[in-house]
Amino acid sequence: MPRPTVSSHRFSGSVKRGGQFRELSGLDSSSDSLAAVNQVISREPSPEFATEVAEQYDLLMKSLGDDELMQLATWKMEGFTNDDIAQKMNRTTRTIERKLNLIRKIWLHRHVDDKE
Repeated sequence: MPRPTVSSHRFSGSVKRGGQFRELSGLDSSSDSLAAVNQVISREPSPEFATEVAEQYDLLMKSLGDDELMQLATWKMEGFTNDDIAQKMNRTTRTIERKLNLIRKIWLHRHVDDKE
């Protein structure tokens, strides 16, 4: 007899086949809970969330105080590798790594100051 596959286990255990439905812990059927779940799985951020992210981005960039560091941070967030950024900035990869460490220190220090 062949062994069942994972997908066949899922199928046989599905709700419509009489399987058990596991409810998300801590959530009930109230509209607040459903709204929270819908917000998490939504494809678009809410306008409030988008505004908050934009404000935090601006604050973080301004905290760097240097156009080169801001450009480096932007490229890094866009997914460029350290080697790519080094080529773009005409620097060595090690220099880019040092600058990224400086950015992390500045942002970490800013984060610690915000908590106090």
